[in-house]
Amino acid sequence: MLTSLVVCAVAYAAFSYAQGAPELQIDASALPAQAVLVTPASFAVLGNNGTFRTVAFDAGFNPTGKELPFFQVFDNRFLKVLGKNANIASVASNATLRLRTRLRAIYDAKQDIIFFASNDGGPLGMSDIDHNNVVGFITLKDVPNSLNGTALQVPVTELALPDTIQMTNGGTGPLGGNLVLINSGRGNLPPSVVLVNSRAPHNATVLLDNYYGRQFNSLNDAKIHPSGAIFFTDTTYGWLNHFRPLPGMPSQVYRLDPVTRAVRLVATDFTRCNGIAFNGAGTLAYVSDTGLAGGFTGNNQSDPSTIYAYDVHPTTQAFMNRRAFAFIDDGVPDGLQVDSDGNVYSGCGDGVQVWAPDGTLIGKFFIGTTSANMAFAGPGRLIILAETAVYVAHIAARIFLPFRRASSLVLRCVTHNVDLLLHDVVHPAPSLFSPTPREYASASPNEALASIRPVVLSCLSDLETRLAKTPTESASAAAARDIVRALRDDAWWKLHRLDRSRHSMLNAPARLRQLHALLVDMDMESEIAGVFSFEGLALDLPVVANLLDASGVDGLFETQDDLEEAVALARSRGGERLLDYDELPQRWRNNPYVVSGYRFIPLSRWCTLLASVFRLHNETANIYTHLVPLILWGASFAGFWMKPGDNSIVDGLTRLLSFLARALPVWMTHDLLGYTPFFAFTTPPSSLPSSFFASPYPPDAAENIFTVFALFTLTCSVVWHTMSGCSHRKAVDICARLDYIGIGWLTAVSISTAVHHAFACGAATEAAAQCSFSGAVRMLLSYHPLGLACIALNLACGLAGNILPFCDWFNRAGNRAWRVSFFVGIALASLAPMASVAALRGWTVMAKWVAPCLPCLVLYFVGLLFYAAHFPERLLGTDKTRRGRLARFVVDECGLTSHAIWHVIVVFAMRAHLDGIRQMRAMAAEDGCVAVPQ
Repeated sequence: MLTSLVVCAVAYAAFSYAQGAPELQIDASALPAQAVLVTPASFAVLGNNGTFRTVAFDAGFNPTGKELPFFQVFDNRFLKVLGKNANIASVASNATLRLRTRLRAIYDAKQDIIFFASNDGGPLGMSDIDHNNVVGFITLKDVPNSLNGTALQVPVTELALPDTIQMTNGGTGPLGGNLVLINSGRGNLPPSVVLVNSRAPHNATVLLDNYYGRQFNSLNDAKIHPSGAIFFTDTTYGWLNHFRPLPGMPSQVYRLDPVTRAVRLVATDFTRCNGIAFNGAGTLAYVSDTGLAGGFTGNNQSDPSTIYAYDVHPTTQAFMNRRAFAFIDDGVPDGLQVDSDGNVYSGCGDGVQVWAPDGTLIGKFFIGTTSANMAFAGPGRLIILAETAVYVAHIAARIFLPFRRASSLVLRCVTHNVDLLLHDVVHPAPSLFSPTPREYASASPNEALASIRPVVLSCLSDLETRLAKTPTESASAAAARDIVRALRDDAWWKLHRLDRSRHSMLNAPARLRQLHALLVDMDMESEIAGVFSFEGLALDLPVVANLLDASGVDGLFETQDDLEEAVALARSRGGERLLDYDELPQRWRNNPYVVSGYRFIPLSRWCTLLASVFRLHNETANIYTHLVPLILWGASFAGFWMKPGDNSIVDGLTRLLSFLARALPVWMTHDLLGYTPFFAFTTPPSSLPSSFFASPYPPDAAENIFTVFALFTLTCSVVWHTMSGCSHRKAVDICARLDYIGIGWLTAVSISTAVHHAFACGAATEAAAQCSFSGAVRMLLSYHPLGLACIALNLACGLAGNILPFCDWFNRAGNRAWRVSFFVGIALASLAPMASVAALRGWTVMAKWVAPCLPCLVLYFVGLLFYAAHFPERLLGTDKTRRGRLARFVVDECGLTSHAIWHVIVVFAMRAHLDGIRQMRAMAAEDGCVAVPQ
């Protein structure tokens, strides 16, 4: 049976071959309005009387005669490139002199402009040995007007460039905010690779103009590899077009390291190499050979008009395994580009031709004239440069946004070759970051390094954001994020200090190589691609010359505070690492004697923020010194509302607790176990009516109110000290203000409870107050006028405690003394009821009445002394290196500081005031109201 199937399959294949391959089926309804279908079968055989094309440069292959410009579709795969709504139109033209565009277009995403070069002067407008060409740009914001059919043609703006730039023919970038121009040279002026600032005044820096002392022939085109290296082609067209001497070297491809300026050969054996491009991963290279176009020697139709493909060695980046990729039917392949699907684009004699990764011609952007180059300008927007016009095509295709370019070049410029950079700073000379040497004249090495640091951190932050947004969920992506965070940490710690940078950042190149290896197979096909540049660095970075001006730094972030917060967040690695005091933004600094152990966790990672309660840091003691009393006291307070016998589970736990408590000392069972829900079952019945809350066990009204506000204050404190490690300033401010509100109300209520037992007289009045709101109002109205005034004063203090914390000035670290004074002022409001009692009953009665509150007042005062004096951490000083291991653990890792001591004393003061309320209540029950004469 199997043999029969094999025989049938072979027979069918032979029959299919004899009949010819089936015609390619394309749904004509899927074609965009400006597209025309040309199936390969329709012109596969022209016959004996067919019209054959004999030369490469002619009117182009247009069998349908469709009006220019349009799309020729040869293969289904080109429909994916175009999309359903593809369109193409000319947006700028000049048939005479200016716009004979030759330079490979460079797109600047931040300015939304396209740079290119054009011939100027000379015979018929062509540049020659006596006439240099010009570099200009068009603003793509003007494109919609042109596409809408108005009379406006997009204007071309020329750049005023120095004489070091001669006959620009190729280019790429932006690279660190600069254009990379490839210049062919003119006369004896050498060909060169030059950086030009993409913004005015467009100052220039020459990176390379020779190969170990030998002039290049005439440089032609360039691309930036994802590693950051510049690859460029050198050919003989300068001599063939009469503006350069006789060639002195073969036509070859070179690699230039823009940091070390090292140059080396990577490919040779071309007739005349021209365009160059890489796939998104940088593993494949494409180089065009335009040997057919011979300049003054004429066009030899048998010479190459071919694109070759190469494998790129992962370590040396040498070009290997050369093979023919495509041959051009019209013109020669000039500038090259590769999209995210691996399709290869080339400017040719009839427009832009597109090949699938297997080398099949799948379609053309047919404009009927030579296109030297093209460039993607954001997702789905292709800019085509023709001899006398600029076209814009809106399509579906995109190109890779490389990960690695966002980190490698900038980090290497300031880590791998720090000494070279510092030499440029100390001895002003052209450098990668500052094309104008005079800008460095007044800058010290540390100043220059500090000015570069925000750029590097911003670049790495951009890369980390892109890594987070990539759909790749693999171990490589996670490892890459860790390396980026480590690089950001190193950049912050070591890049701003000369003594640290020279020796401590030597591990950065190794980390970058590891990062490159992890990211080699990742692309960035996403909606954010249109925001950044597509060639060179993914982030358009300002130059050091601009950063030395404060406005340059502010351009990276909205304010200096934003810069500090972004850097601190980077150093904390998203909240995973504890920071030192001097690493915190200014607005987070409160106690300089706690020198480390600070959390800085983004609000988006709220789970990590909550989990930090169970980690050691300098707020641990501050949290637990109020969290533990909050839980115990809250449970005890809740226990007052449970009747014995109503809950078998609670009763069982009570018996178990009573049995275990027999082995404990009396002070522990009396004091510590008193803060449990089971304390209610061993407490004698309250003297309050059993109707109050339907339970015989609750304390009186004043004690209830104080307990509620005390628990509220402890809750606010726990929330604040948990949130103090958050990097979101607004959230931190709100929680800090809640803490102040809790303190203010607790102080006011503490005084009011004492006033209550001094001025609320009569058991009937108190009983009525406990039964209804109107009864409480009647009780207040029964106060002595002085008592009512004291209650009103405390109410005003409580309201002030609600308002002032929401005033910005009140929360500033420098106004700590004002905050302390305000809360002390609330406490001093207790003098009013004391003076009232003394006026009504004399000093002896007043002293007896206030005596139960004295322990509480003394404790608050002692706690304030610790809090205000920063004792004992003040004794350790602010130098982290002088602290022993035990001191660092106790103070910086556990947080046993003056604030934690203040917390403990506050809890004791609350308990003391609770006992004082009970004593005052007993005194009132025995002797009557102290404020009313007997």
